[in-house]
Amino acid sequence: MITTMGGTDMKRFVLGAVTAIIGVGVIALAVPLTGLYNVAATERDVGPVAWLLHTTYHQSVQRRARDVDVPADYASDASVLIGARNFDAMCSTCHTPPGLGDTPVATGLNPQPPALLDIADHSTPAEQFWVIDNGVRMTGMPAFGPTHESSELWGLVGFLQAMKGADANTYRSLVTRAGKVLDADDGHDHRHGPGDDSSDDGSAADAPATDGDGDHPHSDTDDGHAHDHGSPPPTRETPKDDHSDHDHSHAEPTKPLARNDAEALANEFYDALADGDEVAVRRVLADQVLIFESGGVESSMDEYAGHHMPSDMAFLQQAKREPLSRSSDIQDDRAWVATRSRLTAQLGDRAIDVISTETLVMHRDAEQWRIAHVHWSSGKANGEH
Repeated sequence: MITTMGGTDMKRFVLGAVTAIIGVGVIALAVPLTGLYNVAATERDVGPVAWLLHTTYHQSVQRRARDVDVPADYASDASVLIGARNFDAMCSTCHTPPGLGDTPVATGLNPQPPALLDIADHSTPAEQFWVIDNGVRMTGMPAFGPTHESSELWGLVGFLQAMKGADANTYRSLVTRAGKVLDADDGHDHRHGPGDDSSDDGSAADAPATDGDGDHPHSDTDDGHAHDHGSPPPTRETPKDDHSDHDHSHAEPTKPLARNDAEALANEFYDALADGDEVAVRRVLADQVLIFESGGVESSMDEYAGHHMPSDMAFLQQAKREPLSRSSDIQDDRAWVATRSRLTAQLGDRAIDVISTETLVMHRDAEQWRIAHVHWSSGKANGEH
């Protein structure tokens, strides 16, 4: 027997539905407006929220990756070598290579960035390229498309595919071979440029050129390089103490760090090097700063000061810098700034003209922001403006 709602029943139904909708709306507004939900990176998302974010991410990437055209040569040997060097310099801080433990940056991110081998095994080349090119909001994954050529990004994808099932020895062997082959052959030297040496085509070398033993020879007399950029500038002496007497009043941004504060800190670092001011460099770099380039690393401020900082200063004092682009992001107590610039200089009879990419990762040290990781790379300008 079929019954129908009377007028009173219909009114009750409509009133109940409207009340339910309003209740859901009030709850939905209460969560963000009252601050009840803890957004700290140290807190893991509850199950439903984690599922929602994870599913949204995967579906969004898969949908957009359908439009990505995968080049036939993305996994060629030359492309993989470019990717190996770039991964070691720019990505290994967050995406842990095989055989290594997580860095403080990787440990402190939420969601936790996948390790190298997990990326290689659980996404397609098109999806990997899209993520590298565009980045992902609220994850700490930057967009490298604005600061790098597509060929460099496809090199990273080719490298990821080559790393499927790899071990620590395979990773380190490939990165080492990439540094030797590319620095010798391709004219696209991913070195920082300040003061070490220059390739014959005018590409500047970056700070840490390593020898076969992994050391960092920089003496003009013992490394076999013809350093015609002049003597390094005098640097201000800094006592080897706990730096408690240093004036940190210039860098006291408190929560939250503004985007322009992070970029101002990046400018302060560059200016300190260009001015030959070691005291200022020590103010902005963390004591245990990691400086990556060409597969080499300096793992403290003192190590950097004793090796490549003087020649970096010498180069930047003579170089002309033309900013090309900049991107940045801030998440809680972490921030990053990526700057792409054109550097030109005349070193003796050699004209230097390179595009330099500088990626800085910053973290809060007490109430002061300092630079914890520096990634430098550069390549021949090829007429870019």
